[in-house]
Amino acid sequence: TTQEQYRDHRGGFPLSEVAMGEGRGRGTLRAVRGFDATTTAFAVHRSDESDNFRGVALQSEAVFEPPPEMTVELLLNLNLPKDGVKGAVFAALATRGGGRSSFFLAALEHGQLMQILSADASFIETADDYAFVPGHWYYVASNLRTVSGQTQVNTYAANLSRGERKLTRVVKDQLIAGVPAVGRLGVGKGFDANDAHAYPWSGDLDEVAIYDAVIDEGTLERHLQAIVGTRGVASQP
Repeated sequence: TTQEQYRDHRGGFPLSEVAMGEGRGRGTLRAVRGFDATTTAFAVHRSDESDNFRGVALQSEAVFEPPPEMTVELLLNLNLPKDGVKGAVFAALATRGGGRSSFFLAALEHGQLMQILSADASFIETADDYAFVPGHWYYVASNLRTVSGQTQVNTYAANLSRGERKLTRVVKDQLIAGVPAVGRLGVGKGFDANDAHAYPWSGDLDEVAIYDAVIDEGTLERHLQAIVGTRGVASQP
């Protein structure tokens, strides 16, 4: 069942469906085809793509305490109008606690990959302003290591829809202000300044994993190969 799928987990960390604003009345989460015919993902509902505050996504039932070293990993695709959505934030993984938000992985209005751990900091800079192509599936993994009140970040991505079989490091050894916030984990959503549900993803998410260690690039490469190595991935322009 759908509820059982939300509890497909290790470590006692089930998820629950949550509605943002008027989200539930306008749509629900849906099971959809994943990046190939053998996989199933879930589609986050964003009721109005010009609005950061209405939709349906998932959130952990328990408080998430980020370890000092961690890796977040998932498959995703982003749906948005060709010209983007002014002022939009699409959160894939986020927490909020102690009066601050942490966006582990998110996208901005034109699909630019975004990460930020402190409201007082700037968005992390990515190589060549890395952005997700709308409708394409990606493998994304990000290492976060707490260092004296800051966080060192390395983030890797591969466009599965284009048949990429090697990771691109889009964030390299950047130190950013803040450390991951302790709080409930949003999957396909974030939180606003009042701790309310906000910033729903627009598109599909799959194979979300969080490790209590920094996973080295070689191992992440092997994870990517385990996903695409024995499967045909249809190329897209």
